[in-house]
Amino acid sequence: MDKKEKRQQHEAKRQKREMRETWDSFEYLLKEKLADADNILARIDYEASAVGVSVAVRREFVCKKLIELINEIVDEREGKRDAM
Repeated sequence: MDKKEKRQQHEAKRQKREMRETWDSFEYLLKEKLADADNILARIDYEASAVGVSVAVRREFVCKKLIELINEIVDEREGKRDAM
């Protein structure tokens, strides 16, 4: 292994370590927010179940809508960043 490959490996390990430390510092907050979102999703699931929507239809719909919502949030965030 030459010096360039060693540097690349070292840099990859450093970046993974930095990412892990950054994630760890925010994980508790994200977990709280996701638990709140899960409570809302449970209510949506209950309501849809009460009017006869099947589990498969509920899951497919919610997954699709969550991905759309996440993409919308990202687009809004990136739009704000680009406007600065």
